[in-house]
Amino acid sequence: MKKFVLILVIIFLASTQPTSVHAETLSLKDGPQTENVREQPKRRIEKDKADELTRRGYTKKEIFMAALISHKANKNIEDVLALYEKTKSWEKTAEQMGVNIRELKKFDSVRKWKHLIDQHSSEVIAYLAKYTGQNEEDIKNLLKDGISLRFLTGAAAMAKLSNRNLDDIIAFKREGKAFHEIADAINITREELQKELEKIRKEIEEITKKEI
Repeated sequence: MKKFVLILVIIFLASTQPTSVHAETLSLKDGPQTENVREQPKRRIEKDKADELTRRGYTKKEIFMAALISHKANKNIEDVLALYEKTKSWEKTAEQMGVNIRELKKFDSVRKWKHLIDQHSSEVIAYLAKYTGQNEEDIKNLLKDGISLRFLTGAAAMAKLSNRNLDDIIAFKREGKAFHEIADAINITREELQKELEKIRKEIEEITKKEI
């Protein structure tokens, strides 16, 4: 059940992005860890469950949050949804299930960030080109080469903080290093990286608001 719910969470994250963008994990890693989810027999079962909950009137966000709490609390997703219907609050539901609220909010924040990037990829590409001093075609070529847009936003921040070229950061990734391992290798603290990423996020949010 725990494995099923985790896969369900990943599926809902993947369902909010176009197929041309690679799915990523929600930690400071970037890699193909979700590839096994694409095995047809397993995915068919999880999709059926998601479809069932959708037919019953639950939104994607409600199913996502319930699946996340279910995984964290090691509870049945139906029990989480039943409790949510009583509390009308994800915070109260998580609290009664013994789940850390701050961790839950962080997870949901990442989901929203992924959604923002995927819905406004052209604006993000233009922003990153200006931010890194490269042209948009260079950024698009990296995407075609399998580097996700979400990773590129982090790579751009690390390149700026370490006074390196974006290609240097990409080279670390091609060596198989995870996101946090690259930051450690170039002596960037988690605090300064998080601060720069928040700055990038706010600027992208402002740009996308103007575009709407």
